[in-house]
Amino acid sequence: MDEAELQERLTALARSKTGDGQAEVTAVQAMPGHAGFSWGFALTHRGGTERLVLRLPPPGVRWVGTADIVRQARVMQALAGSAVPVPAVRWTGDELEWFERPYYVVEQLPGVTLWFRTPDGEPIAYDAGDLQSRAEQVTRALADLHALDWREVMPAWDAPLSLEEEVIRWDWLHSRTADPELTALAPAVRERLLSGVPSVGRQGIVHGDYQWTNHLFHEGRLQAVLDWELATAGDVRMDAGWLLTFSDRKNWTGFGSWEAPLPSPEVIIAMYERASGHTVADLPWFRALAGYKFALITGLNLSLHRKGRRVDPHWEMLAPSAPLLLARAQELLGSG
Repeated sequence: MDEAELQERLTALARSKTGDGQAEVTAVQAMPGHAGFSWGFALTHRGGTERLVLRLPPPGVRWVGTADIVRQARVMQALAGSAVPVPAVRWTGDELEWFERPYYVVEQLPGVTLWFRTPDGEPIAYDAGDLQSRAEQVTRALADLHALDWREVMPAWDAPLSLEEEVIRWDWLHSRTADPELTALAPAVRERLLSGVPSVGRQGIVHGDYQWTNHLFHEGRLQAVLDWELATAGDVRMDAGWLLTFSDRKNWTGFGSWEAPLPSPEVIIAMYERASGHTVADLPWFRALAGYKFALITGLNLSLHRKGRRVDPHWEMLAPSAPLLLARAQELLGSG
C-alpha cells in the first residue's frame, strides 16, 4: 500500500484506539532499516501531536518467527519499566481490519541508531571517548537484560534450545544463498561448532541481534534497544558473541568495515563482565557461532534481494563480508 492509503488506515486505527473521532494522522514516511516494514507518522488528537512508528511484517510471508510482529511487541511490553530501555508500545494486535496483517505502534523516540557509515558508504566520524561511553551503555543494557529471569518476564516462551540445537536450527539456510561461494566454508564451520559445543551456561533473555545498529542514541545517551524479532530464551553468551562479532574488524570489509575508534572486542567484553558481574567462558565458540549465523543470514537476504522478493541493496554491500565471517569463525574455533 502507498503512503496515502496507509495514512487513511492509520487514521481509522487511531480514531478507534483513542476514541477521538477527530484524530488525524499526517506526515507518514518510511523509516530506515533492513529487518521489516516501518513507517513514522504524526498523530494529532485531543489538542496534542505526537510522533509514532508503525511496524508491519513483510507482505507475503507467514506471520511466525521474525515476522511475528505481535510477539515482538509483547517482548517490549514485558520489558517496559525494566532497566532495559525500549520504546513504549501504544497499540498492537493481529486483527486484520486495519492493515490486513498484524501490527504494532510504538512511540518514536528522538535520536539515531549507531552506524559507522552513511547509506552511501561514507565513513561517519566519531570521537573515541564518545564511542567508549556508548559502548559502556550498550554493554550495561545487555547486562541488565541478561539479569532478568526469562520465566518471569516471558512465561509463555518455550524452554531454551540446547547449543547443539542452536547450531542445527540454521541448517535450512545452507542452500538458500544466491551465491554459494559466499558461504562455501559454512559446512566446515558447522561441523567444528558441533564438535566443540561448550557446557551449559547462564540462561536468560537473548536479544538475538544485539549489534550497534540496533541501539538508538540521542545526544550520546542510549534511548532504546530496538528490533526484538530474534528474542528468545537461551544461553546469554550468544548475545555476547554476537556483539563481539560486530566489533571485530577481521570479520568485515567494504561497507561492513569501519574507521571509527570503536573499542576492541577485548575491551567490550571486559565492560560487559564488569556490568554483569559474570565472567564469560568459551567466547571463541560463541563468536564463531555468531559469524556462522550472520554469514548464512546474509546469503539468504542476498538471495531474496536478487530474486526481487525483498529488495534491499544493503545486502549486496554486506555480501563480501560473508566469507570473512566464516574464515574468522574457523580461526576462532582453532584457537579454542
